[in-house]
Amino acid sequence: MNDKQKIFLIIGVPAFIFWLFMPTNTSQITIIDDLILDGDFHFWFYTWYQTLSFAITVGCAIGFFLFKDKK
Repeated sequence: MNDKQKIFLIIGVPAFIFWLFMPTNTSQITIIDDLILDGDFHFWFYTWYQTLSFAITVGCAIGFFLFKDKK
């Protein structure tokens, strides 16, 4: 793992954790029931900062795999 991948990982993991747990702080939402079983993504994209944190997570994941070391 090179330095660029580490940076993407350091930025992407907290953004994903924020995106995943933000709806559970504001109401009676459970991750297992609402996100996985029902597929109700409404609560995870309710505000602009939740959408932004998901976009940062996806961008970091793409960057992590694009900047792999070539062997």
